[in-house]
Amino acid sequence: MSASDRRAVGGVWRAAATAAACALLATMLAVPTASGFAFLSGRWPDGSITMHLQLGTAGRLSDGSASWGQSAESSLAAWNQAITRLQFQIVRDSTAPRGDGNGINNVLFANDIYGMAFDELAAHPETMMPDVALRFGDYTPKNFDGHFRGQISAREALQSSLNIPAVALLDRVGPLRFVQRLSESGVPLAFPAEAKLPGLPVALGGVGISLEGLVTLFADLAEQGEAAPLNFGMAEQASTLDPLMSAKSAYYVTRILLDTPPPPSFLAAGNRRNAQPVAYKTGTSFGFRDAWAIGYTGDYTIGVWVGRPDGSFSAGRMGRDSAAPILFEAFDLLPQGPSALPAQVPADVIVADNAHLPANLRTFRVRPGSSVDDVASNKSVRIAYPVDGATLELAAADQPLPSLTLQANGGALPLRWLVNGLPIDSQPYRRQAQWHPDGHGQVRVTVIDHDGNSASSAVWIK
Repeated sequence: MSASDRRAVGGVWRAAATAAACALLATMLAVPTASGFAFLSGRWPDGSITMHLQLGTAGRLSDGSASWGQSAESSLAAWNQAITRLQFQIVRDSTAPRGDGNGINNVLFANDIYGMAFDELAAHPETMMPDVALRFGDYTPKNFDGHFRGQISAREALQSSLNIPAVALLDRVGPLRFVQRLSESGVPLAFPAEAKLPGLPVALGGVGISLEGLVTLFADLAEQGEAAPLNFGMAEQASTLDPLMSAKSAYYVTRILLDTPPPPSFLAAGNRRNAQPVAYKTGTSFGFRDAWAIGYTGDYTIGVWVGRPDGSFSAGRMGRDSAAPILFEAFDLLPQGPSALPAQVPADVIVADNAHLPANLRTFRVRPGSSVDDVASNKSVRIAYPVDGATLELAAADQPLPSLTLQANGGALPLRWLVNGLPIDSQPYRRQAQWHPDGHGQVRVTVIDHDGNSASSAVWIK
């Protein structure tokens, strides 16, 4: 299947000036498919609702419609005849962006930042990245949850949508070069009027981009880094755009995203009937105004936006909880296709753990001049859970005790975990460990980092 075949697009709809929650789905398929809104909660208010249609100007569709726009407008006209207290108004070929400087986290560009850093040999998926308090001039990025993880692999940082490592990599790549690369690949960004030059906040979505543009970037990953515009019709279009990244870096990013755990309501693809592995990324904007989930396989790329069409706040709406389930449901409706990974591994891919990487790729160093806040507090490893002195009621007296998740923050990887002085099985380059209590009573949990720093928590198991 050619690149242009895969880029036949179902379309993008945007609504504005209402407070009703909805979900937007743009599906890229080998054959045309419909896209639209699904209500999640609330109700449309009385009055006029503006629908921004970003459906392209393709010719006649296989179902007989003259264009995607005609199909959408006909559907909205039918709704206008059936409802009385509100009416839909249409803006054809709208270019209105989402993520217009509202602090959306790095679902927008993290994949591309990491990919370009991989291209420049600034990092590898197993490179240890700093997730500590960093300052770049007068800019101090924060993670969405406000916490630090200390040293963490680039793979885990990308899967966890950590902002600080992404900003550190963009600082190495250069925000101006990054924005130019996106533009040369066919995805120009919309900057605020007062912006003079792109800065590091670009990494966290301090610019505007449409869902069409966002889906385009993920489709480029599915095409092994080759850039091509979305095709809103059935005719093939030759691409003259520059590649977004090399096939090697696209392979790295895809491998990372394929290993991202599915949303809470879904089992891994291997444990679900007729499911296919999906490389995907989620994100949530400041104030929970936007929840995103974008994913791809070898044949399909799907983008989901969930939010209020007027951009108002909606407490607690997260990309992983709200948008990702819709994304996975959409993929479950599609026929099985090839993996997002190429059939043959690119020749220059390095397959190695951290200990066997070239010396310059084992640890990422922030550029000279970046300062670290609260260095002492971030050097020391800390037990985030269970909290010292806590009493944990894990099960009734006649029930077997479930496993307990141990969580550490800070410190240098690898970590070792001990319970009552005895080591337990754990993955040393992760900050979580699973421990199965063997009975009730008081236990002492200890974690030791690579530098010999340790922390302990004494807890009661009931």
